[in-house]
Amino acid sequence: MDTLIPPDWESQIVRILLPLLIATMLGGMIGLERERKGRPAGLRTHILVCIGATLMMLIAPLLSNDPSRIAAGIITGIGFLGAGTIIHSEHEPTGLTTAATIWFTAALGIAVGSGHYLVGFVATVMVTFIVIILGKLALLIPTDRRLRVHFVSSSDSGTTERLREYFAEAGFRTADVLKIERQPNSPNTDFTFHLLSSDPHPAERLQECLEKLPTLKRPYTIEHF
Repeated sequence: MDTLIPPDWESQIVRILLPLLIATMLGGMIGLERERKGRPAGLRTHILVCIGATLMMLIAPLLSNDPSRIAAGIITGIGFLGAGTIIHSEHEPTGLTTAATIWFTAALGIAVGSGHYLVGFVATVMVTFIVIILGKLALLIPTDRRLRVHFVSSSDSGTTERLREYFAEAGFRTADVLKIERQPNSPNTDFTFHLLSSDPHPAERLQECLEKLPTLKRPYTIEHF
């Protein structure tokens, strides 16, 4: 029985438990912020990813003569979990920040499992600052709202350039003209514009703009994307 217990078992327990506890703490710091914002990958997911990556690096010498191969496999495999947190809606993809924090948490586990505790701690503080403080600052930066509008107008409404000018006068910038198609056996033309606006309620403003277009043929559609 004594041969099953190594003589330095106390130091080995510390060598194993210490990185796992540090991984739990650091991974929890990242996951707590995601959990607070109600993200699908929250506290438990980030802790598990960090502990798993740390554990793989701890046993890496037993699996391979080149631990960097284990680390590369962790980073590659975690991409599938991160991709699962990204949701594509009709407006825009969401979950990109959560996917990035999951990827970082895996890298954090690799650092902790390799014994680089200070590197892991400093990186965790930096990432926490980025997702919390810079996230709030980003809300204060004015951003353009993107709209896709499809409407039908009679051909005497003028050229596409005149429609660009019309939208510009209403405060919209034309990013692209996606469609110009003359209806068969009809004086009407289908238009699809990609517009940008810094207005906080661009859809309502664009609706008012279209209603004032004398050659507009209803119905029309306005989409955020």
